[in-house]
Order: sequence, then structure tokens, then C-alpha cells
Amino acid sequence: MASDIGYPKLREHLGSVVTLMKLSTNWTDFKAKIDLIHPSYKKNMPAPLWLDESDFGI
Repeated sequence: MASDIGYPKLREHLGSVVTLMKLSTNWTDFKAKIDLIHPSYKKNMPAPLWLDESDFGI
């Protein structure tokens, strides 16, 4: 079924990340490996924690 596509891909990705964790000696080493194997393709923009109606033009 088409709805079963995402779950196996997520399991595959998490397995890879856990493997990189096990192979890393520290946070810096892990970060370098994760950036190499699974580079970030886009950055998330930080969202403000508090919004009011004026932010939406209401």
C-alpha cells in the first residue's frame, strides 16, 4: 500500500543514525559523520513562540 512507504524509510534513516552514534567517539565526531552521510538539504526557520492575532492580519 502507498501509505506504507514512509515508515520503512524512517526506520532505515534512524538505523543509520544510530549506527553513526555507535561509531562516533564524541559529539563533534558524530556531527561530522552525520553531516557527511546525511547532509541537511534545507534549514528550518525558527518560529516565534508567541503569536497574536495581529501577526495574521486579523
